[in-house]
Amino acid sequence: MKAISPQKAAVQAIIERIEAEYHRVLTLEELASHVSYSKFHAERLFQRRTGLSISQYLSLVRIEKSKNLLIDSRYTVCEISARVGYASVSTFSRTFKEYVGVQPNLFRKMYRDRQIGIVEMASSRLGLCEKPPPDNDGLSGTVTADRPVKGLILIGLFSEPVPKGAPASCTLLRETGTFTLSDVDDGQYYAFALALEFPLVSVQYFSNTHGLRGRSHLPVLVQRGAAPEPIRIHLRPPLVTDPPIAVSPLYLLQNFWSKRWQMSNPG
Repeated sequence: MKAISPQKAAVQAIIERIEAEYHRVLTLEELASHVSYSKFHAERLFQRRTGLSISQYLSLVRIEKSKNLLIDSRYTVCEISARVGYASVSTFSRTFKEYVGVQPNLFRKMYRDRQIGIVEMASSRLGLCEKPPPDNDGLSGTVTADRPVKGLILIGLFSEPVPKGAPASCTLLRETGTFTLSDVDDGQYYAFALALEFPLVSVQYFSNTHGLRGRSHLPVLVQRGAAPEPIRIHLRPPLVTDPPIAVSPLYLLQNFWSKRWQMSNPG
């Protein structure tokens, strides 16, 4: 069995501490002391391993725990806010929307309304991503995997190294292959992909902790509407050091459908 490096062990120890005690105040100093590092060394090491600061990771864990409580409990938003470590419900609600894309109450309502046929609705609209309209000005890319993937593959371009809120552009695939991201303003972005595999279960649209995921290894620099090279994303199972995916897959689906409808109905 391959020995784990001290640096990786330290990052995993910080993650385990966050997972166990996210509900209370956790300072950088405390988490760094937990692994016997200075706070500057711990922060730098953690960011190198996960792509996020410790505070960003903590926020993601708290938001993911709150999503589970919104789905599985009858606690109010105020009670959930306190249970996941926020002193202010307004700060919690603002952070939740920033990461997930919708307010907590709407997220809960979307989940409770899932019986209206989310899965059927998604399946009926799959034709939208089978033959997207040609777009010579979009960013091209490829999604690959080590095994066949059948279902929905959500691909989004985000302005930060973590998928949260509204993407700059997004698209869908029914299986691995090539894709195009259109209407992208100039700037630096990060490409992410998440697979929702058949058979689709409605809860997957709200919280997906086990699905295959991937990201571009380098930031995507867009200049004059184009990137220097195609985007490449390889789907893989989640790793221990992967942060939770806060943005709701359903929010990304709705974002895609909304933009596609606007393209089809320009008037």
